[in-house]
Amino acid sequence: ASDSANDTINISNGIWFDGSDPAAGMIVKDTNELTLLANGAGGDINVNGGIALSTGNKLTMTANDDISVYGAVTVGGTLDVNASGDAYFVNGINNTGTVTVDGENANLNDITNSGTMAVNTPGNLTVRDITNSGNLTLDGNILQARGITQTAGSMDVTGFAFDLYSLNVTGGYVNLNSANINATNNVSVSGNLV
Repeated sequence: ASDSANDTINISNGIWFDGSDPAAGMIVKDTNELTLLANGAGGDINVNGGIALSTGNKLTMTANDDISVYGAVTVGGTLDVNASGDAYFVNGINNTGTVTVDGENANLNDITNSGTMAVNTPGNLTVRDITNSGNLTLDGNILQARGITQTAGSMDVTGFAFDLYSLNVTGGYVNLNSANINATNNVSVSGNLV
């Protein structure tokens, strides 16, 4: 990890908080909780190489500006992301634990969730594909998703406008609380759509 003059935290080769011992990256041992804090002017957190976080471990990332994660994110424990600026996850998130993402805007790649996950933003929320069998909450102003597959559990979506390409609900329920919903392809429901 490195800290530059503008209070930015840069981590190369990933964060390994799962008991593994790779040759490079930030390897976290001998604790169950870790907080990365970039609270100065221009305080960004940049993680290249993804995050591996196992059950029983908690990682909190708080930035005065943006948080960007490049590489796959696998969560079995607890991941809290708090960006005063934007939150970016360039690769997929696979969650079986608990994930919370807060930011001015949020841009996430694919989400596979069988745990509990919440993404909250007063601005724009963009997700590529979502596969949910857990409990997922998406809250933003303008929301965009390419495809949503709901197989079990619950999904609550709240926002002024929600644009999606496809929606497939086979189990659990999806609650769409939006004044403007635009689906440009298939909507298939055999579960519950509220």
